[in-house]
Amino acid sequence: MESYEFNQDENREFLSLSRVLKLASLSFFSLSGVSFFSAFVANDISKLAWYIVPGVLFLLAGIWSFSAGISFKKITNTKGEDLDFLRIGLRSLRIHFWIQISFGFFAILFLLGAAVLTLVS
Repeated sequence: MESYEFNQDENREFLSLSRVLKLASLSFFSLSGVSFFSAFVANDISKLAWYIVPGVLFLLAGIWSFSAGISFKKITNTKGEDLDFLRIGLRSLRIHFWIQISFGFFAILFLLGAAVLTLVS
């Protein structure tokens, strides 16, 4: 495998990106916790999926944001493995963004369903 070392300026950028991704993952974990708590206290079992599905998506987004953050930080801490950790970080970000796309589709379906229910009633 090829070996490449990023310079100090590039390492600072990766470290900054790592911190931002870890902070973003904290917000996703918090949103997941709120969704699961809402599901726990919900009295209506038929609406349980409306809390569980976003909670799972928030949790997955948090996991992959955190994973990407760890990979980008490892770029700054290791020697000779920068490209490997860059690939891992980018792969985690790609998964994270696919989860966000899923959120978008989920939101569109939710809004369309609400619009149809409004028109019907």
